[in-house]
Amino acid sequence: AIHSILPRKNIFFRKDTKTKVISANLDHIFFILSGQPKFSPLLLFSVLTRAIDQNIPISIILNKKDLRKEFLITKKMLLSLFPSCSGNLESHNKKLSLFKKLFSSEPIENSNKTEDGTKEIKKKIKEICGEKNCNDKAICFVGQSGSGKSSLIKKIIPDKNQRIGKI
Repeated sequence: AIHSILPRKNIFFRKDTKTKVISANLDHIFFILSGQPKFSPLLLFSVLTRAIDQNIPISIILNKKDLRKEFLITKKMLLSLFPSCSGNLESHNKKLSLFKKLFSSEPIENSNKTEDGTKEIKKKIKEICGEKNCNDKAICFVGQSGSGKSSLIKKIIPDKNQRIGKI
């Protein structure tokens, strides 16, 4: 049941031949990228541009860390898109780089097959929510088909019944 209609603070959309609204009133976007399927820099820049335009903070999750070769290639590609990272995504004491100006945090490395990344993702969600529970926050997970969005949601919210497909 609809209880009230809130004014829109932002609109997150995708544009192909026509504009399709994905969500409104977002507090944060997690962009999921992985090496399998190979991630699209064009999609990353498209999502980043819309998030910045709508003033929506965005974080990157480098997913499928268990696929070591593909993961390292993806990480290298990401670094090449943001050369001011100096090849060290783990450096938290670096002055504001281009990456840190565009994204709300360093990329979170995750594997849906292990516990790698779970603590960091939950910590980031807690940071977004503040001291209260997350019922009044809207968080969106965006990424290519097969990047691991449903598996990730199932991992961080185990009682959520997500449908997970094969690639």
